Amino acid sequence: TTAASGTHIWATNLSGYHNLAEESYVTSPCFDLSAMTNPKLKMLIWYNETSLTYTQFNISSDGGNNYLTLGSAADPNWYNAGQAWTHSSSGWKQVEHSLLSYAGNSDIRLQFFFKGTIQNTGFAFDSIVICDAPVAVFTEGIATDRYFVKFINSSLNADSCLWKFGDGTTSNLTNPPDHIYPNSDSVLVTLIVYNSCGIDSIIKWVNPKCDKPTASFIEDITIKGYFVKFINLSTNADSCLWEFGDGTTSNLTNPPEHSYPNSDSVLVTLFVYNPCGTDSIKKWVHPRYVGIYENDLSNFVKLFPNPTKDELNINFSEELGKCVIEINNNQGETVIKKVVDVNQNTKLQIPTDKLSSGLYFVKITNTKGVLNSKMIKQ
Repeated sequence: TTAASGTHIWATNLSGYHNLAEESYVTSPCFDLSAMTNPKLKMLIWYNETSLTYTQFNISSDGGNNYLTLGSAADPNWYNAGQAWTHSSSGWKQVEHSLLSYAGNSDIRLQFFFKGTIQNTGFAFDSIVICDAPVAVFTEGIATDRYFVKFINSSLNADSCLWKFGDGTTSNLTNPPDHIYPNSDSVLVTLIVYNSCGIDSIIKWVNPKCDKPTASFIEDITIKGYFVKFINLSTNADSCLWEFGDGTTSNLTNPPEHSYPNSDSVLVTLFVYNPCGTDSIKKWVHPRYVGIYENDLSNFVKLFPNPTKDELNINFSEELGKCVIEINNNQGETVIKKVVDVNQNTKLQIPTDKLSSGLYFVKITNTKGVLNSKMIKQ
């Protein structure tokens, strides 16, 4: 045969068959792998051997005192039978084997062992290389937003790479921009890395955190003059749409106070959106006209504590006569109503322990004026 590259090769016989029943060795000098993280052996071999003739590749990590046969036919691109090359390669053939278990060792020696039976052309090798192959490594984190994933490439010895994000998209960037998964609970992500020594890849299931929006709002119906203030309490929403129940709409998160001059009850809908999904909430809202009195009772009435838990205290600093005290929930329903005669320095305790937690509206009226106040029940 001729050399695979250049003009020189190692062979059992450069000009004919190997010897009958030959046993021979070729042993390498010392190789220092101490600076390598993923060493790989690559070489070209050629063989034409009669049955029962074979060649093995051995390795030593103790200065050549002991050799072990490297690998088996189960390893890709290596032996063709058991722990040996035998029969015919049909020309020059590239073989390779990982030396990862020998990384960091400073005294590695290699050896070809040939055992011949009936004479034939034999075995030859050329172009032996030990190189540092790439190692694919990446981590992922839920990074900048609810449905974005940050991929961090920590691969070793890689000159280039290919990301496959599991959604049909790819990237050749070492550290790609944060990747959006608006419709995925889990994806299979692959990173392939390359250098002149070889290829490596890693495949991992990634679980993007995709928080769908949740629609929520409350309304403040204490604003005077048939106006309702809507307060958007939605979570994870990027945008929204209000339908106010009177044919008008708004895309504002918290729209201006809305006027209902002719409505006792309206069905208000709030839609919220993000790339993960949509949610909506519908509520009956009961606008109620709050009269604009000449006198405001807030100078004569004090409500505490607020928030309250078991009872609401109401202190009056002036004799007001007969007063109507109403507490309404945020659906406009009256949950407590009392009529009391108020003298100067009257103090009342209104039990609230049986009320559900939430926002309530307190209204106190008499012939002298009105007090409208909010109350939070814990």
